[in-house]
Amino acid sequence: MMKFSRLAVCLAALCAVAPAQVKSQEQLVAMREEKLSKTVFGRAEWTADFAAAKNQAAETGKPILAYFTRSYAQCGPCDAIESGLLSSPEFVEFAKSVVLFVHCTSHVEGDANPHLLREKGFVSYPTLCFMDADGNVTVRAPQRDVAGLAAVASRLGELEQLRELAGEGDEDAIRRLLLCEVELGMLTRAQILERRKNVELDEAEGARIEQALVDLEVRELRTKTRELGVDAVSDKIAELARAGRRPSPDGAQFFWQMALNHAAKNGDAALGQLAFDTLSDQKSPPQLRERNRVLLEQAKAGKK
Repeated sequence: MMKFSRLAVCLAALCAVAPAQVKSQEQLVAMREEKLSKTVFGRAEWTADFAAAKNQAAETGKPILAYFTRSYAQCGPCDAIESGLLSSPEFVEFAKSVVLFVHCTSHVEGDANPHLLREKGFVSYPTLCFMDADGNVTVRAPQRDVAGLAAVASRLGELEQLRELAGEGDEDAIRRLLLCEVELGMLTRAQILERRKNVELDEAEGARIEQALVDLEVRELRTKTRELGVDAVSDKIAELARAGRRPSPDGAQFFWQMALNHAAKNGDAALGQLAFDTLSDQKSPPQLRERNRVLLEQAKAGKK
């Protein structure tokens, strides 16, 4: 039976870029052309030319909405977002307010910017993000619905004015700028902690800052699973869980899977039950649900 530490490594790698199967360049070219000729990319004004996208953003003042996908291998989540969100009439209307850029990793020799996904700090498909006219990522993980994307685009439009006012010493603008940049995911944990010292926040605003700090910490732990090891990451996640610090939904499955792994290894029945119940509310393959039941039994049986 697979040990739970191995299972955790597999889970952490679920969204990793899948290796390409051996295909000829002719096959890869055909697969790329088939991908980019899909109806979805004709519904709105998409470009696959990164330089052209940046030029258009500079000329219009609009942010770039970048979509990273692949053609060298099948991608179920990509198909889902392309047939759903990106094909919806609401998205096509929203698209008028941004510059649409699609990057397709194809493994075709000579393709421009073949490693752009990783160069921008991402590892999985599909990825959506906002960029500025210089191609810098401004918002790494926007909500994948039209309302969420529109809200981000609107907030990006406020930043320049807020930064100008904040630079003049406007205390309200300094506070609003911090909240705006935190909401958009533009700051590191260190930057948030430093800037939070200089602003007065009400209870709700403080809660938003704290949530962002937790999300950033969990995201950092996820990226360091291989470096630190599953056990070390699980231990740190368990500390957060016991302290009542919970991530946003996007990071919940990884967080609670690590917590359940820790509980099983250390005989923590309370944490194991909490993690199991939370994971049960999410969609998981039957094999994983069964494995989680085994982990819960181990947590209840005591430390092994």
